[in-house]
Amino acid sequence: MRGFSYRYTNDNAEFDSNVKNSNLNYRQQFLSIIPIGLNIHSCGNLITTYIYAGIGLGLLVNTNYHVVEYENMGSETSGLVFPTLNVGAGLEIKSISAEITPTGNGSGFFVNLGYSF
Repeated sequence: MRGFSYRYTNDNAEFDSNVKNSNLNYRQQFLSIIPIGLNIHSCGNLITTYIYAGIGLGLLVNTNYHVVEYENMGSETSGLVFPTLNVGAGLEIKSISAEITPTGNGSGFFVNLGYSF
């Protein structure tokens, strides 16, 4: 199997003017490219279950508030490239799939919906 995964999170909370100095994160974008992986699936006619694992390359882009002495100085964007281990489990009905993958930071799970082509 090969593919990619894109995740986007955004905190819509307003900037807190009581913060003296900070680089609070309010937006994250994560792209993971999976050049090689293993997919094990059942042989169902209508519904197919599967699990997968793969190695890849990830790109994380963070956008942070930059606050100095209570003043919002605007946003700062930083990027990081790193190796990834991608795992997941799901089910596919015809070409529509639904799967669960861990977030990578241990704080929960993503529910992904997709189309296989």
